Amino acid sequence: FGHPGWMRIQHPSLGQLLCPLEPLCVAVVRGDAQGLRRILRTMRLQGWRGASGCHPVSLAIERGALPCCAALARHGGDFARALDAGCAFPWDMDIACAKALIAALSGKNFDLPAFERALETMPAREREVAEQLFDQVAQMLEKVRSIGDGEDDALAEDDEDSDPEGDPQQRGDSAEGAWGYHEDAMGRGHGGHLDARDGWASEQRGDGGVPYRVVYKHVFIRKEPEADCEAIGARSQGAVVLLFEFDRSGRWRRVAMGTDATI
Repeated sequence: FGHPGWMRIQHPSLGQLLCPLEPLCVAVVRGDAQGLRRILRTMRLQGWRGASGCHPVSLAIERGALPCCAALARHGGDFARALDAGCAFPWDMDIACAKALIAALSGKNFDLPAFERALETMPAREREVAEQLFDQVAQMLEKVRSIGDGEDDALAEDDEDSDPEGDPQQRGDSAEGAWGYHEDAMGRGHGGHLDARDGWASEQRGDGGVPYRVVYKHVFIRKEPEADCEAIGARSQGAVVLLFEFDRSGRWRRVAMGTDATI
C-alpha cells in the first residue's frame, strides 16, 4: 500500500455504505472477457439487476473494455439504452459512433462511416483491439454463411468457446480467482461452493483485493478503522474502489490511496 486508509462497509444508522460488486461486474472491472463469457453462458443478461447498483454494460462502456463490450453485446446487452442514458466511452466519441462501434463488434448491421470515425477517436492500442475484434466477428459471420445457421446463434456459440488467448486486451487474474470467495452485503466471506448459476467459482479468493461500489452519497477514507479518526480522503456514490483485508471488527476494510483507491 502506498498510503493505506480504511473505509467503513456499513453504518449503524446510515445503513450500507459500500457493496461488493457482483461477479459479472468484477469480470468487467478486471477486463476478463473470457471469464465474463463463462458467466454469461449461465444466465440471462436482459433485465439483470445487481445489489451493488452497477451494471456490466455501463461499466464496460465507461472503462472502454472492448472485449467485454463485444461479449455483452453478443449476449443481449442493451448498449443503445445505456448510451442514450448518457453513458460514454472514455474517448471523444459521439453516440452515433459509439452505437456503430458496438454493432460492428457484435456482428450486427452498422454504419460504416460512423464506425470508421469511432476508430479515429480511439488511442492506437484500443483501435488495434477494436480492429482485431472486428476481424474475429467477420470470421464468425463467414462461418455462419458456410453452415447456413442463424447469425446470432453461431456468434454466441463461437464467443463461448473461444480461446482465452484470443481475447485482445486480456489482462489480470482470471474471473474465477476474482470471485471464488463469496461475500454478502456486509462484505463478510463465505467459503465453499455456491450455485454455478450465480457465477461464483469454488477457489479461495486471493489477496488481489475485492471491488466495491460506493452506494452512499459520500464515504470517508480514514487513517485508522475508527469513526472519529482523521479523514484522509473520500469517495462519492458510484465510485468503484478496491478493498483489502478487514479490521478486527469486520466492519472496515483497508483501501490503498492514490491511483489504487478508485478503479
